[in-house]
Amino acid sequence: MAMSTVLQAVTEQQIQALRREPDRVAALDEDRSFSTAFAASINHFLAGDAYPTAADHPLWPMLQGEESVACGSLENGEFGLVSPRVARRVADLLAAVDVAAVAERVGAADLGHDAELYDLELIDEAQAPAVIAAELRDLVAFYARVSSEGLGVVSYTT
Repeated sequence: MAMSTVLQAVTEQQIQALRREPDRVAALDEDRSFSTAFAASINHFLAGDAYPTAADHPLWPMLQGEESVACGSLENGEFGLVSPRVARRVADLLAAVDVAAVAERVGAADLGHDAELYDLELIDEAQAPAVIAAELRDLVAFYARVSSEGLGVVSYTT
């Protein structure tokens, strides 16, 4: 079964509550969410690394969060948080991304020989540019909505 990275829009109050009681993350059921099985590839093509750090690229927290919170109720043992301030910055950076150019880079990549692109093994290689472009458009829309509502993000992989 493929891993899925889930992002949910949360208020600052929810972020504070999750810091105090991390296991409450399992009770979140926000209709403002984004989910992808291609987080490693999205990160790779946007930030240059499947698991970027702040030193790698300004978009580094978009899928994994800027702050990690230990959480025993999640199989990966943690979730990430993105503050409303950082979510606005991520939204602005994502709005400037040329999705068509990213799709071209996906199409030109040697997908079968790059270990960071393991999640693309789930689909036919010829579909990869369109799939990543669609996922990216959804991610851009998610962060635009989060930013416009002054929200932050909680992220986890399951």
